[in-house]
Amino acid sequence: MVEKISKGKRKTYTTGKATAVTLPTDIATLQSLVLTLLEKIGLLEAEVARLQAENTDLRQQLNQNSQNSSLPPSSDRFKAKPAFPKANDSLKGGQLGHKGKTLEMSACPDQIVALLPPAQCSCGSSLHAAPVIT
Repeated sequence: MVEKISKGKRKTYTTGKATAVTLPTDIATLQSLVLTLLEKIGLLEAEVARLQAENTDLRQQLNQNSQNSSLPPSSDRFKAKPAFPKANDSLKGGQLGHKGKTLEMSACPDQIVALLPPAQCSCGSSLHAAPVIT
């Protein structure tokens, strides 16, 4: 809603958003104000047209993939991936009936390597009194 308040040669208009606009009452000043506003409108319309063209170009770039352009398939973006892996009905492991081989522990090894801890634990305690497991 716009309210009009008269003050001599100028009239103040207030809107519901508490914005006050003071307009002159003489015709020449109002005509120059209208021309200025029309010029600004023209500039803004040109800017809107430029931004819409840029938006269209960017959307076309996003919609390109290897199917509708010369891009390689590796450059496809936003490829839909399946939510879950494809179910496989085959059994895991070796073939049925095949006897597997397992590396057994030797009763008499060729070489025994002692793996000793460092002198101190990471907490700083000494490990000299710790039992050695063979």
